[in-house]
Amino acid sequence: MDNNKFVKYGIFTLLGVFIFLTILSFGTGDLELIGDKFVAIGMLLMALLWYKSFNLSIPTAIFGGFALILHHLKLYGNVYMGLPFDRWMHFIATLAIALIIFEYFKEHNKNKALSLFAICMISMMVALGAGSIIEIVEFMGYSFLGEGEGLLRYGVGDFGEWNNACWDLMCNTLGAFVGVTIMWFIEVLGIKFKRN
Repeated sequence: MDNNKFVKYGIFTLLGVFIFLTILSFGTGDLELIGDKFVAIGMLLMALLWYKSFNLSIPTAIFGGFALILHHLKLYGNVYMGLPFDRWMHFIATLAIALIIFEYFKEHNKNKALSLFAICMISMMVALGAGSIIEIVEFMGYSFLGEGEGLLRYGVGDFGEWNNACWDLMCNTLGAFVGVTIMWFIEVLGIKFKRN
């Protein structure tokens, strides 16, 4: 099976899972992460439209799906290796975004218009921008919806208001940096993932 088919079937599978979980949430009355589930469905629908253009490697596609699923496992409030899960989630999410954006620009840089350094910087900035937008969405959600769980509310894992936002942004920065560093090493070492 080629990469694009694997990614397409993976997206369809995740989309089915999130639609099922959304219906289940309404059936059980557990609407805690319902906004996040709708956001995930929207992201997966966009991924269905653009997956061929991105032509992701299988490891990057799997890691992106893993980050999306991880967010919905209700691990907020837990501590892993001395860090709250919320910080891990920000790190993993921006790492995934950096990997995906790097592969996109690498795929569309056939004429070598961008250097490896430029692709790394663009990928890092896009990942940091996405992480910053998430902080704004969290703030707007808290301002209008109040306390609760998920991306659109202020709840477990969010503490100290500006302190929380600064920690999230630092974890976003570290995740984006690690993501582009991994991709830089993969390119420099000449590691090739099968692509279409």
